[in-house]
Amino acid sequence: MNDSTEEARKATERAFRQGKRTVEHPMAEAEHAGREAQEDMAAAAQAVEDIRSKIIEFMMTNVNSNLDYAKNLATVKSPSEFVELSANHARTQFETITAQTNELAAMTQKYTMRNTERMTSGFSRMFNAGALSS
Repeated sequence: MNDSTEEARKATERAFRQGKRTVEHPMAEAEHAGREAQEDMAAAAQAVEDIRSKIIEFMMTNVNSNLDYAKNLATVKSPSEFVELSANHARTQFETITAQTNELAAMTQKYTMRNTERMTSGFSRMFNAGALSS
């Protein structure tokens, strides 16, 4: 082989290696971003499941309270007992529902903040990696 053919071959090999690096780096970043997106979606799905479970728990508490109220209504002997029982039940239910609403709001806020931070940092890494590879 003459010198010019050898140099052309080496230049071609260098160009091929550079091209391969240029393609492989963004591909690896995209795969990593895809895995992170899957993890983010799994975390969001878990948050939804936790909130759903809490709502069902609250619903059961409220149903049981109303069943107890109905059972107690059967023992009422006077209008004044009815008013007292109903007022106590209404006050207790109001307090319970207020506490449940506060708990649910806190849960929702916690999960929203956590998932937003995860997704924001994931997007930032993805776009920063894209900018670096350009």
